[in-house]
Amino acid sequence: MVAKRFTVPTGSWLLAEQLLESGDPAFVDELCRISDADKLGSFAKTWFADRRPASRRLLLEYLDRPLNHYRHEALVKRLLKLAQEKGDDEIMARFVVATDRSVRRQKITKHRYDWSSRQSWEEERIIAPRFTEMPRDDRAMHYSTAMMSPEQFSRLQLFSKRTRNYLRRRTWRYFREIGKQDPARYIDGVSQTLINYTDADCVDGLALLDNWGLMHIMFHDSEVLIAKAVGWTLAESKSLGALKPAPAFLDAWKRSSEPLIKILTQSKCRPVRQWSIQMLRDHHPNALNNVPVETLLQWISNDDVELAQLAAESLKKSSDSSRITMTTWLKLLESANPQVLDLICEIMVEKTSPDALSLQDTVKLGCARPVPVARLGLKWLESKSASRAGDVATWLLLCEAQAETVRPQLVKLAWKKIAASPSYDPACVLELLDSRHIDVREIGWQWLTGEDKARDDTSIWQRLMETPYDDIHIKLAQLLKTYSDGDVAQKITQHKTVDPKLLRLLWASVLLNIHRGGRQKPAVVAAIVDRLEKHPEEAEELLPIMSVALRSVRSVEWRAGLSGVVRLAERRPDIQELIEKTFPELQLV
Repeated sequence: MVAKRFTVPTGSWLLAEQLLESGDPAFVDELCRISDADKLGSFAKTWFADRRPASRRLLLEYLDRPLNHYRHEALVKRLLKLAQEKGDDEIMARFVVATDRSVRRQKITKHRYDWSSRQSWEEERIIAPRFTEMPRDDRAMHYSTAMMSPEQFSRLQLFSKRTRNYLRRRTWRYFREIGKQDPARYIDGVSQTLINYTDADCVDGLALLDNWGLMHIMFHDSEVLIAKAVGWTLAESKSLGALKPAPAFLDAWKRSSEPLIKILTQSKCRPVRQWSIQMLRDHHPNALNNVPVETLLQWISNDDVELAQLAAESLKKSSDSSRITMTTWLKLLESANPQVLDLICEIMVEKTSPDALSLQDTVKLGCARPVPVARLGLKWLESKSASRAGDVATWLLLCEAQAETVRPQLVKLAWKKIAASPSYDPACVLELLDSRHIDVREIGWQWLTGEDKARDDTSIWQRLMETPYDDIHIKLAQLLKTYSDGDVAQKITQHKTVDPKLLRLLWASVLLNIHRGGRQKPAVVAAIVDRLEKHPEEAEELLPIMSVALRSVRSVEWRAGLSGVVRLAERRPDIQELIEKTFPELQLV
């Protein structure tokens, strides 16, 4: 594969100036393509002095990008110097993050061998990767990047590794000096810094340690860490699991909880949020009592489990939670972090009443996929009834409940409520027996065979024979295997309105099922024989069905089929000729 030749980026100064004048977001992209170092360096003072909101926004956006734009060294260094001289904490906060991102070490495994002892071993080392410095002239740029992949090229950074480490120390030193002189200003400045880190800056433990300024702000006095010129490292026999908040200027953080609340609300970095939570627990345990309910609800929907858990615990203690409307609670159940749904449902039981929710909305809770929400729906449905027209249809919606572990309890409760309804119709059981869920069909069968009105309704049994589900086929066949007086099976099979075609369909479905029903198939053969004894006119339709069992490779089914044919031949000589025609391989004597 031929490598793509690198082309030195060329942007247009004229276009960039026009875009800056109009505050167009495309300005930053155009500026990054410009590689004239002299013009870029001269532009730094003009850009920094431009106090228009749009220009300021574009400057912050530029500093949020990686420091890997060809020949931008002069622009970056002069912007940094101007921000430091002018005491621009906002710009310096962005520089702390940008310089932290410019250094990323790697963990490598080194093979070692001792010739004297003839022993070998492997040891891990942390190194700064080579060849990460962005070249400063066109020829070197072309030579260094000609064979690079886009991913490799993206790792190139402005300045040497030594300079990048120096810039990290310099940006942190700026805030350290502020902390000594003005703690309140220090807290404001580093709060802006912490908010600008993202999860991508801390993808693993080593990446976390590579954030020089971040670690100083949050763990400056930790005994777990050691600060070296090339970066942070762990103290001997220590691990990141033992890391606890130990920020620089701890007394300044203790003065007020508001900065921590702000960081917790706006941070996009999980380690920063975890640090803020622990700081609040350690130094401001009562601060969360004053957090607005709206903020707590926002936190509960956060993907960060620790933040959502903290918010849910605070919401449970908050006296203002009683003024949350039921509509808001229902929306919260849909958006909340799944890990805290149990606690949210517990709070709802304490703070709200099921009377505030209609039967339709309560059934909707029961049908929800999250198990805690379904359990809440089950609890609240116990106080509901099916007293009004249309309530039965609403209760039957529980057949499609999505939480599998709760669905059987919900359906059994629906059975109980529907059976007590003044508009109860036994045919409702067919909704359960036609369900796509096998556990619902099992409950439906219990309802059908255990409830008098449903069991004695022959029309239900007749309609049930059309079911497409083989588990119901087998249950029906097993039920129809005997015809004792007064038995429901006799009512079904001998009822004058029963459709013989449906009986044949049922028996054929069981006999042709090659996966299930091995124990029921002999009973089906016996049922067919009994039917033919009473209705010999159906022989042409039923004998071919019996042939399935007689010609089966399974001995149990074959013996049942053979004995059934012999029994018919003995008891119904009038159809013996048809039997011999259907089973020519048999010789009936």
